This record gives sequence, structure tokens and C-alpha cells, in this order.
Amino acid sequence: MAIIRCGKGHYYDDSKFSQCPHCGIFLDGEDDKTVAMAEPSGDDFNKTLAITAGKTDGRQPAAFVRPTVDEDDKTISLYAETKGEDFIVGWLVCIEGPEKGRDYRLHQGFNRVGRGYNMDVAMVEDSGISREPEFAVVYDEKGNSFYAVQQPAGNAYLNGTTLEGAVPLKTGDVMKTGNTQFEFIAFCREGRVW
Repeated sequence: MAIIRCGKGHYYDDSKFSQCPHCGIFLDGEDDKTVAMAEPSGDDFNKTLAITAGKTDGRQPAAFVRPTVDEDDKTISLYAETKGEDFIVGWLVCIEGPEKGRDYRLHQGFNRVGRGYNMDVAMVEDSGISREPEFAVVYDEKGNSFYAVQQPAGNAYLNGTTLEGAVPLKTGDVMKTGNTQFEFIAFCREGRVW
């Protein structure tokens, strides 16, 4: 990784971009096609131009899009990460511990809880929690149900008893790991699914 300066004075990371992302945009990993950024002129001078997400990894911009009348005077994201259907299905609310009062969104599928920044629910302020997953909350879309799942390196409790295997969760259940307690709240429940 090296931060370098292009001929126009822009700084960028050359390990992430093959050329200056401010002056031109790398389109595809297999070829060297670029799109030069047009200098604004006339009516376009004070407008934000949108750039759509590219084909490579969902974060590389690919082409300019002229704003429509409805998008006039709106700022549109330069980089958009493609997430698909990443709907909220419930929450964990910290009711005791260093992060008391914070809530953590749960999404469809597997939600790992631990201290590492790569966790879906990252409890970075509780040194009593491992950087590896302590437990996971899993939402089963087909059954519209939630489970607390024991993790190999984890030491977690569900409603005061040691969490072993996969145990069904319901709103109001309390999970504890390290110095932190969470209350589980389901958004998707009887009659409410995405």
C-alpha cells in the first residue's frame, strides 16, 4: 500500500486503484479501459453527478449517470456496496455492560457476536469478550424463527443457563457473555416477514 499523488495533485492508494479515482475510473480488472471524468460546464457546474456501481466487486464505480429532474440538487453516493436483500429482522439491546443502552441490528441468516471488528455485532468495549464469536443469533427465514447458537470459542448464557447447541429465541430472552447482557427483540414474528 502506498499513497501516491497524481499529476493533478490528488492523493490515492495505488493498491486499491490502478489510477487516480478522481481523474479517471478503472472499469474492469481484465482490461485497462478508463472513463475520463468530464469537467463540469454550463448548467452542470453546480450539480452532483452520479456514478453507478461497477462489475468488479460492487464498490468500483463504472460510469457516469446524468441526474434526472427528480434527482436535481441531491447528492448521490459515489460508491455503493451491493448488499441484496439485507433486511432487519430484529435487535440485540445491551442492557448491562460497557455499551449499555446501545442496540445492534440483526439481519437474515447468521449474526456473529464478539469483540472483533469483523463480527456482525461487535462489542469492542468489553474486554471480557473474545475477538472470536462468542455466540450467534440466526434468523431462519423459511421458519420465521430465531436461534441462539453456541460458537466453538464462546462462553455465553441464555436466560441464566449455559448456551449449548442451537436454542430457539423469543422476544425478551436475555443473553450474557463477558461483562455484557443483551435483550433480544424480534421484528420478524407471527405474520411479519419480508
